[in-house]
Amino acid sequence: MSERLVRVFQEMVRIDSESGEEQAFLAYLSDLFARDLKAKCWLDGHGNLLGRVPAVNCDSEAPILLSCHGDTVKPGRGIEPVLVDGVIRSQGDTILGADDKAGIAEVYEALMSAKRHPEVEIVVTRQEELGMVGARNLDVSALRQNGLRYGRGFAELYHHRRAVLRVHRRAHHRAGGPCRHGAGEGHLRHQSRQPRHLSPQGRLD
Repeated sequence: MSERLVRVFQEMVRIDSESGEEQAFLAYLSDLFARDLKAKCWLDGHGNLLGRVPAVNCDSEAPILLSCHGDTVKPGRGIEPVLVDGVIRSQGDTILGADDKAGIAEVYEALMSAKRHPEVEIVVTRQEELGMVGARNLDVSALRQNGLRYGRGFAELYHHRRAVLRVHRRAHHRAGGPCRHGAGEGHLRHQSRQPRHLSPQGRLD
């Protein structure tokens, strides 16, 4: 793990963001993405964070979307991460908050490290642990990626036991040429293990 990744992840989990109380954390992310990734960030009407990161050494006109959620389950207040023998844990009286702050830290690190990428749209939703509330209310009209119904698609996939996704592949150029769409399409069958009825706090962290 890079020192930057560890540092940023620890900063993230120290900011309380239990479901419904994500505002301070999303404000931190907005400042972080704007400062380090040169992103334009804003909140939609439900308080979800959206960001647009400019392309780097890539002339593709189509952006890609990376999505995470900013809330945690309980008990998630006053988290103090401890790094021991290369493993980050909480002190023991709270969750760690790796769901989904580890994912957000990975998105940040990937974009900081990448030498080449197209424009990237980042979505960090609220109240995922309460049943994808943020994704259900996401303002997709602000997203450039082909007008896809991201919020609706995420929510439907989460609550259905089976879904078929159409995946647009991208060509990979070892020589460092421009990023372009691949010509083919693939299909992925998703078998969800999510129970039909959720508890108020969703899954275990």
